[in-house]
Amino acid sequence: GERLIAQGDAFVCDQTAEEMKACKDVRRELATPEEIAARSKDYMSPHRDRPVEESLQLFRDMRDGKYDEGALTMRLKMDWASPFPVMWDTVAYRIIKHPHPHTGDKWVIYPTYDYTHCIIDSLEHIDYSLCTLEFEARRDSYYWLVGKLAPPLFKSLNIEYAQLSKRRLKLLVDANHVNGWDDPRLFTINGLRRRGFTSEGINNFIRDVG
Repeated sequence: GERLIAQGDAFVCDQTAEEMKACKDVRRELATPEEIAARSKDYMSPHRDRPVEESLQLFRDMRDGKYDEGALTMRLKMDWASPFPVMWDTVAYRIIKHPHPHTGDKWVIYPTYDYTHCIIDSLEHIDYSLCTLEFEARRDSYYWLVGKLAPPLFKSLNIEYAQLSKRRLKLLVDANHVNGWDDPRLFTINGLRRRGFTSEGINNFIRDVG
């Protein structure tokens, strides 16, 4: 958490849960990139640009139990232009003054699922994260945090001039911008197969890039 704040990728926020929800409701009403950019002050937290040193101190004060539940949260500086609400500066830590079965009263800040999911996967050497469909909308936040913390084992593949995000590919398919999942313009397995690539060639490429 401190590392993310120091990098400028997180901040401590004073907004209540109700205020955060109201901000997200405003953002949901905005459709065009121009609207989203012009009205950022209407939905972004006023504490988003809080100085790093101030956020660090507040975060440590949260950890030390100096604030009541709900008074402060640590939030990630994500992407309000994203169509997915999970990317709208999601909460990473909140104050919960309740004893933990393993650590007792040592900690009063608790991480959220969206924050810990990819970190735990990396620490536990999970090579493939297979989630049920209710978590599909959280893949963007998963990979955003992986990129910011750069855990040693978990990286997503990126190729210039190619779209590899399954969620964004689905948008292209559903909107009929391409001719299905096996359109040879797509970098899907079926699309690559139609372009003449073999499974051995794809596996060798992945092995070579690491």
